[in-house]
Formats: sequence, structure tokens, C-alpha cells
Amino acid sequence: MAAKYCSLAATDVSASAFYFWGWDGCNTDDHPDWSSVIESAWGELLEIGQSVSSDIDFTSDQAGDFLGSPDNNQDYQAEINAIMKNIQTWHNDGTILAWQLEARCDDYLQRKDLACPLGTQPGDVDKCNSRCWRAITQKDSSGNDVVSSWVPRAAAYTSNHDGTAVATINFCPSFFALGSCPDRIASMKPITGERDRLLLRNYECRGYVALHELFHINRMVNNVAYRIKHVYDRKIQIWSPAFNRVVTVQAYGGEYTKTIARWSKNTGWWVATNADNLAQYALAMWVTGQIGEYPRYPIVSEQPTEEPFGTLDNAGIISQTDDPVKLGEALGVAPSDAYNVYLNDAFSCSDAGSDGPLNVTTPDCNDNVENAAAALSPELVAIPTSTPSASVPTSTPVPTDFNCNCGESGCSADSMPCCADGSCTCHCGESGCAAGDPSCCANGSCAPLPT
Repeated sequence: MAAKYCSLAATDVSASAFYFWGWDGCNTDDHPDWSSVIESAWGELLEIGQSVSSDIDFTSDQAGDFLGSPDNNQDYQAEINAIMKNIQTWHNDGTILAWQLEARCDDYLQRKDLACPLGTQPGDVDKCNSRCWRAITQKDSSGNDVVSSWVPRAAAYTSNHDGTAVATINFCPSFFALGSCPDRIASMKPITGERDRLLLRNYECRGYVALHELFHINRMVNNVAYRIKHVYDRKIQIWSPAFNRVVTVQAYGGEYTKTIARWSKNTGWWVATNADNLAQYALAMWVTGQIGEYPRYPIVSEQPTEEPFGTLDNAGIISQTDDPVKLGEALGVAPSDAYNVYLNDAFSCSDAGSDGPLNVTTPDCNDNVENAAAALSPELVAIPTSTPSASVPTSTPVPTDFNCNCGESGCSADSMPCCADGSCTCHCGESGCAAGDPSCCANGSCAPLPT
């Protein structure tokens, strides 16, 4: 077993430090104390990190929910342990010779060169094409998508650099609207209802957001876990009953991080390279220590659920909750607009990649091709997986025989076992898909058969 982890750096990491610099846009007349809030949040991050500074019990409920079953994550347990222990080395009291971390609050990657969506008011121009904000649009009488409101997207976003200035974290306005971690604990003490009291989302705080961003810094993870080159905001493919096709959503928040941990193939790889699986696990461990009980909600299981954004194993097909009323309530829009708003919602945009031509904000914050969506399969939950080579996930094997039943409108429900894992391609026949056609059901859309 020892040879399996020969590429891992020392697990017991020596303490080091870094120092913040920059602060562009953080201390203005409108908000003169944002730099102090950021530094306070970093102290909360270190406190959360202390709760995961010992070896992980991979049989615990928290680890099972966010890191996957021990059978499925065993090839990456050493990496996950090393990354968690490394949190404690990121003290922000380093000297001028230490690594540098630029902090900004000016949304410096906003694409001011792109046009704003129809209906944008003059006071909202700074929110257009931003990682910090997204537009809620609704159809007007002519069928055009018109902005009806703006809501927060990423609370912060991170880009990596070479050299001693290892990364930049831009903190968005919604970051400062979050409570501190101690305040979140205090605010939940009077709550008596079990589900509200034990809903992990109710404890999300500024320190948790800062920790999520720390996991995106390549020097943080690769310095102690050589096989992990970068930690992404991962995505999953999931069946949408409302649209009768596969959709791609981000594995962010309790519901979807538990979904990828429960039903992904090669689970250890996916959770070790998804920032929010790591951050949600650490937050869950910290909250458990604070309140004396594991905040176990939302619960992802094989049973039907009424949760907005809920997931379930529906006869072998990992599916979303099909309830526009509940989804609309969660999104703050009318039920008739819920699914369009949901699918048009860009990903959280907290991972801005690295310096270079690809480090640019697109209107939908798409990541690069290395961040493919994870396929889900309930049949592989308890099956041990093999270690992928280098830093890319193992490819999904093509089934030897299936009928995808693909047409112009997408994949039929009875063909989801092949469509959901991304192995279906656009040219479908009785025995499957043409091997040379690169994509089809990964985005839920099948082309007609070639003539």
C-alpha cells in the first residue's frame, strides 16, 4: 500500500505563513473596514481548519456524506488528509519573504467590454458580466429575456499565479453580507426545530467561504498532494424531469456535494478536486464541535424528497426534484419561471483558474475543458475504484450494448442508464453510439441519425 502514495508530499506539514497585500476596492468611503472583515474571516478559516487537523475518520457520517464511502475514496484518502492538515499552515502573519496572497474587492475580472443584458438599469451596469452577480431574467411580451432583478453569484473568486504572489482572491459584496462564523453559531442557538437547527446551510459563514477559496489555490493543495494539480468547482450530470433530459449543475452546497460523494464513479478523485466537498466537510466538522451534534441535513438518499434542488435515485436514474413551486420559492421567482431561471443560472464562478488567455470571465463562467462534469451511477456506490493517472479523471467506459433512443429532443427516459454517464454520442443506433462522435448526452441533446 505504501507505494500507492509515493507521489504524496509529507503529510505532517511544517507550519508556514503568507501575507495579504493589495486591498484594491476594499477600503472605500462606502465600506472602510472590508479589509478587517477579510482578515477576521481568515481567522475563522484557521479555526475551522483546526477541527480537521487530525487524521480523518473516513467511517464517520460527515466523511461519508461529503468525501464518499471508504471503499470508493481509498485511493485518495492520503491526499484528502494532507490537504485538510495543510489549512493550518496558511497563517496570514508572514514576512515580506513569505508567499503573497492578493486580496481585492473591486471585481477586477468583470467583463466591462461585453454588453449588458436587455433591461439593465444604469445603476446596475457594474453587475453585468460579473462573477459576483447574475441577472434574473423574465420574458417580456415580445419573448425577449429582460432583466427583472440582480442576485449574488459568487461570494468570492480566486485566480492563481506563478511565483511568490501565489493567487488573488476577489471578495464580492455578498461575502460581506454573510455573518461571521461565531455569529452564525450564536444565531442558531434559539432554534428548536431539528431540521433548521441541523441544516448545514444555516451555518455557512465568511470563514467557510474563505476556506472554499483557499482550496482553489494551487500552491495550497499541490504542495502537499502532488497528484492534485488544481481543485475546481466541479459539475455533475443529472436528469431533469421538467426538461426530460440531462442537465449539468455545479456540485456546490450540501445537496450536490453529497450527491457527487454518493453517486460518482471514482469518488475519491472527484471529492478531492471539488472545493466545496472539502469545504462543506470541514464546516460540518467544525459545527459538530460547536453544537455537539452533526448538522446532517440535507439528507441525500434513495428515497423521494421534496427538497428544492433535491436529488434522488429514481429507479437507477439520479434525478432532480420535479417541483417548480418549491424551486421557485428557493430562487425567489414565479413557478412558471423557475426552471428557466435555474438552467440559465451560471455556475458560482468562484474558480477563476490561472493567469493566461483562458483566465477570462465568460458570460456563463464556464470552466475549461479539464473540468468535465461528473457522471453519476447508483450502481457503483460501493465498488472500489482505481487510481487515475496524473491529474485527469478516468474516462467513462462505453457500454458494449444499449439503445440510446436519441432524437432531436434529447434522450428518452428509458435510455438514461446510457445517457446519464455521458457515453452516449449523437449518432445512436441499436448497439450504441458511434465511437468517433465526441459529445451527445453530456449536455442532454442528441442529434438525429446520420443519413
